[in-house]
Amino acid sequence: MTSEYPFPTSLKGLQAEIATYVRELPRLLHESQAGRFVVIKGAEVCGTWDTYRDASQYAHERFGVEQPFLIHRVDERDVERLPRVPTPPENEATCPP
Repeated sequence: MTSEYPFPTSLKGLQAEIATYVRELPRLLHESQAGRFVVIKGAEVCGTWDTYRDASQYAHERFGVEQPFLIHRVDERDVERLPRVPTPPENEATCPP
């Protein structure tokens, strides 16, 4: 991975989720999750789904539209193309069971 860089202001609301994705990407790839859609809330990976629609349905049922969360396709190319993201201090795990 490349070195840390200033985090874009437009993505500050998802900084924790993006940092979690970058941190967990090697594990997700090792677990053969490439191509699946991951839902991340704060510092916790909530799960992976085969389709964006399924991941989105889960996320919206659990978090609504007011809370930030990340849905992203797990992509092995992200190992090289995403820099290390600084983790914000308020890094809570908030996925419900």
